[in-house]
Amino acid sequence: MSKDFRGANFRGADLYDRDFSGADMRGADLYRATANDADFRGADLRGATMSGAKLRYAAFGDADLSGADLSFSDLREASMRGALLAGADLGGALRADDDAAIRGWVLRDGRLVKSASRKPSRGR
Repeated sequence: MSKDFRGANFRGADLYDRDFSGADMRGADLYRATANDADFRGADLRGATMSGAKLRYAAFGDADLSGADLSFSDLREASMRGALLAGADLGGALRADDDAAIRGWVLRDGRLVKSASRKPSRGR
């Protein structure tokens, strides 16, 4: 089964728990789509529009989100390990109560990776 969704229009669609793993979704429009629990692992989402999308618990492991618009999307509890985010717009995507979900991760060369753990310093 082909997973070619280049430029597909999923605006406002209900994509709950869908399997897009390994799919070619370059330039796809997921504006305000509901894709909670969806599997995007290894998908090519370069230039995709996901602004305002509900992406809670979605899996983006090793996905290429370069240049994607994730602004104002709900990424709480989404798995982003190894996702390529070079040039992606995450403005407004994480609220103060969501920051705990990304603690311990850093953006290195456009890829989200686990930061080296540091032991808390004792004293001042």
